Amino acid sequence: METIAADRTQEIVRDNLNRIRLLSVAGPLLCDERQAGRVLRLLCTRKRWGIDQPLVMLAVHNAEEIAAAELFQQGTAKDLARFVVKEQKGHNETVGHAIELFRSEFQEDADPFTAKRQSLYLTRRGGKGTATFVSPFLGGQGTTCGEWTRPMVRNADGTVVKGFMKASVAVGFCPVECPYCYLNMPYTDGMDIALNWEDLATELRKKWSGYEYPINFGETSGLVEYDEWFAEPDGTGSMIQYVIDSCATAQVTPFFLTKIRYPQYLKFHGKVQVGISLMPEPVRQWIAPNGSPADELLDSLAWAIEAGAIDPVIRMTAVWQQIDTYLDFLALCRDRLGKTGWRLTLDILRFTPTTASIIAGRYPEAAAVFAREIAPAASSSLRELARNAKGGAEHVKKIRPPADRQAEIFLWFREHLNRLGCSSVMLTPCKGDPEELTPLARLKVISAMPCACYGVSSEPRALRPLPLKLLE
Repeated sequence: METIAADRTQEIVRDNLNRIRLLSVAGPLLCDERQAGRVLRLLCTRKRWGIDQPLVMLAVHNAEEIAAAELFQQGTAKDLARFVVKEQKGHNETVGHAIELFRSEFQEDADPFTAKRQSLYLTRRGGKGTATFVSPFLGGQGTTCGEWTRPMVRNADGTVVKGFMKASVAVGFCPVECPYCYLNMPYTDGMDIALNWEDLATELRKKWSGYEYPINFGETSGLVEYDEWFAEPDGTGSMIQYVIDSCATAQVTPFFLTKIRYPQYLKFHGKVQVGISLMPEPVRQWIAPNGSPADELLDSLAWAIEAGAIDPVIRMTAVWQQIDTYLDFLALCRDRLGKTGWRLTLDILRFTPTTASIIAGRYPEAAAVFAREIAPAASSSLRELARNAKGGAEHVKKIRPPADRQAEIFLWFREHLNRLGCSSVMLTPCKGDPEELTPLARLKVISAMPCACYGVSSEPRALRPLPLKLLE
């Protein structure tokens, strides 16, 4: 495949960085030359792209970090930013101090979410202790994520908790800022990137060497979405490349899922599974305006496959009020990826009642569309749907479209994939209701796994539970 000629994404990536006015840097990063160099590279990227200098809060906790902060701001970074050194007792104070600083410097009446959307937290995973990046995702109970996946933990009473492994390099609401994102929560709506990548490489090598299933690097936030902020045009400093290289050394399969196209400086080796969160361009323009245009994102997936990545998957957001945009778009996916060799996971809108209430307040226009998608026969707002779910006799884990509407959507996609010659393309749900979707699985309209986040085994072997003491 030839290099993509028009790269509209580049301007989007720059605009995403331009919205960041405040950087918070954890003091321990400044005490490590490699990690401090990553902070410096981000500042150099801003200068190279002609973006105004940010305000940088250096969050320090002891004499060593105070001294390192002084050297950092008086060294090469001196002319790249304005600096404020903030002494604090613990890392948990960082977000509060950053919000206070944002209000004093930029917007006095900014609510926490507004401040966080314009702030980037550069952290050390593990705080002052041992870094742990990789852990099980166990939050899917009551959905297909928790019922149709492999056992992760066996409890003393014999019950099991299912899920998959994730790696938390980035955490929180990413720069694409999709209004339907499940990270629309006060404890996950900041943008946090850990820069102690050496600890990740050590953890992969010592604890996960040869692990046979993919480790998801896109569950706790976007990761590719940030990569060009840290990388030079030739890929030097790339966070994604560091992960790829570290996983190859540990013989581990990383999985990435992104709304920003894969940069063509990446060099895939080892086993790297790739995915994209995709939707037709008319849907993308209002639901993911800070992500890549649909054709560029799809082309980048096709490029990644040719460049050596494996097991491509599309997680496609289905907004059924715009059904007319999907048929031609499915044909485009077939033309770019072929009739076989890729998977399609349908992301049908669903929210916890709490998340729905937050979205209704933050994104009222999008929330009106979401409400019609979830309750097409009613005239309720998203806030009302959330309130009714909270106040019902039964606890509602997620509000979602009626089962017959979900069946209609899955049947439509299965039928049109078959008509396009893509009968072998696996169709799976994203965090669906197992009770509602099991009939579709039995009819082979959908597959019972693997979905986009779950990935497939790096080798075609039988699934087996993890060792009982894995989490110790």
